[in-house]
Amino acid sequence: MENLRQALMEADEAYLIGMSNKGTYKRALKDLEGAEVSVNETDECAEVHFGGEVCKIKAPLWESSCSCPSRSVCRHLISAILWLKNNSGESETTEEETPIEISLPDTLKDAMKAITPEAVKKSMGSQLKKMLPIIDKIKLEESSILSGTLPDGTAVRILYPLEGSTCSCHSKELCAHKSAVILAWQIQEKLVSAEDFQEKAQQLSAKDADAIRECAMQNLQLLHEVFQWGLVRMPENIPDHLEAGAVRCHSLKMADAERQLRELGSMLESARGRRAVFRIPAFLRAFCEAFRHLSTLTGETITEESLGQFRSTYEEESNDLHLLPVGERRISGDYEGTIYYFLDIVGKRFLTISDLRPTFYDTVNVRKYTRITAWNTATPIHTLMRSQLTLKNAKINGGKLSTSKETLLVAQKQANLDCPELRSMIFTDFRKLAIWLDNQNPTTETERLCFVSPSACEKTFFDEHSQKLNMILVDKEGNRVNVQVRYRAETKGFIEQLERIGKMMDETPDTNYTWLCSAYFEEGKLMLFPIELYDFIHIPESAPYQMPENFSWKNISHAPTISELLRNAENWLCSVMQTGLQSANPDERTLKQAEQCGMQGLHDLMQKLTDEIISYRHTVNPDPTKAIQNMAYLQQYLTIGRQKIEVRSALVKMNERG
Repeated sequence: MENLRQALMEADEAYLIGMSNKGTYKRALKDLEGAEVSVNETDECAEVHFGGEVCKIKAPLWESSCSCPSRSVCRHLISAILWLKNNSGESETTEEETPIEISLPDTLKDAMKAITPEAVKKSMGSQLKKMLPIIDKIKLEESSILSGTLPDGTAVRILYPLEGSTCSCHSKELCAHKSAVILAWQIQEKLVSAEDFQEKAQQLSAKDADAIRECAMQNLQLLHEVFQWGLVRMPENIPDHLEAGAVRCHSLKMADAERQLRELGSMLESARGRRAVFRIPAFLRAFCEAFRHLSTLTGETITEESLGQFRSTYEEESNDLHLLPVGERRISGDYEGTIYYFLDIVGKRFLTISDLRPTFYDTVNVRKYTRITAWNTATPIHTLMRSQLTLKNAKINGGKLSTSKETLLVAQKQANLDCPELRSMIFTDFRKLAIWLDNQNPTTETERLCFVSPSACEKTFFDEHSQKLNMILVDKEGNRVNVQVRYRAETKGFIEQLERIGKMMDETPDTNYTWLCSAYFEEGKLMLFPIELYDFIHIPESAPYQMPENFSWKNISHAPTISELLRNAENWLCSVMQTGLQSANPDERTLKQAEQCGMQGLHDLMQKLTDEIISYRHTVNPDPTKAIQNMAYLQQYLTIGRQKIEVRSALVKMNERG
């Protein structure tokens, strides 16, 4: 019992909140008022009879148990611990806050120091590359426990012993979030360096580096030619030259350059064929990305890492993966098939499996192929979409789940989408969704996925010009977002279903729908692309959302104006790319607007490119290199600017009717 007494003495308010959460702690304090409690002490634990339940309190405290159905640390356990503290004669607990230690206990420090870099790498697994850039953004708070908040809002509390630590992803193991917080603390204490977790770059031989520089310069000349002529006057053989350049890159293992050149060639083929899928802004971004990358390969130092990888590797998860199937989507075009969507219940992340086949090699109209089978089973994926799955040795890459036979399906049961894990992820306030998406800074499509539950559908209409179905959804606070689905043969049935649901939401306001969507920002608005809809999930009650201080109306009211200015600047860049250097015209109006808005950086970048365009026309044998460099700088500025301003613009426009 001495160990238990010591544990009770060390368990202050911060520790108990770390074991559970602040709400549970407050409820436990309230339950203690006037409660009848009886205690039986044994050599192993203290049995506390409280509120009709029996709590067995032992050291360490996180190993305590309660007879109630709760799977986590419940209010009965916290009440029992508080009662034992109050009546142990060692300490006294009241509703008033107790003093919190300024520094961490030595026992907790020693335990975190013992976590090796190898253990951190193993627990993070495939998420290591994503976590490293945000380590310095994790907010740490020290008391009797270490509290950490990740940029996406994930809350972690590190306790001693470490096995009692908690995370909002509900993992009982050393998950990626806990490891990230421990790593952030280790870096803060200068025990390790972030560089220890980054792969060392290997330089190439002089012979290989020279060949790569030569190839990069040849491909830069192709980009110069595209920019000089513009899309409207571009020679017809440019896509063929880009393909030849991509082949050369492949032979020199220049993976990223090959991918970029093939992408540009494919886009130019679409432009030449006047296909609706071609978008000049997307081509502009791809063009500038290729230019920046090829320019880095003309420098003195070239490493294997700077060339990229032909095929990214799948990394094995250290823990079992518990998957809930949440939807599927039919795809057609250059690739045809189905994308299956899963929710990792513990990690609260979305994963996908793509069963797609290329169609551009087909010579017949009817396409037949065998559906892929999953893991160590001979079962097609679509037959498992009604079952909750447990996988061992699962492999993941960028949100994509491998179907390798090395992964074992070890458990399978009836799926229940109306579960607490899924309900806790539903957004009922679009403002919270917008800020979440901004913090998420998605690099893969799965990182855009979310569950939303609107209160009403304000308007549903089909735009004949753009061939898109538009829906305006309203949340419980009156905020609006747009849903858009482009009409295609495979989306006809889904669009008709959405139109029916929009009508039903208008006629029966009490009907609750949960939408699985892909969220994104476009033209300063928050947009949703729906994937699945459910009408059987109970929407949890939630407190009104409190906007962060940096998103107050004073700080965001100007955002739509800035967002429009950035779009105007991008439209000018698109016109320059369209007409080419030989025919491009300055945009004096946007230049003047940038100066009036106090955006001197934007004004200066636009002015430099304008000067290069004018100089190009009046120079014999002109070199377009500086003009392309200035365009790439301006395009990068616009990209970063949109990332910072679009969430603010979206928050303002949510209150606009239209």
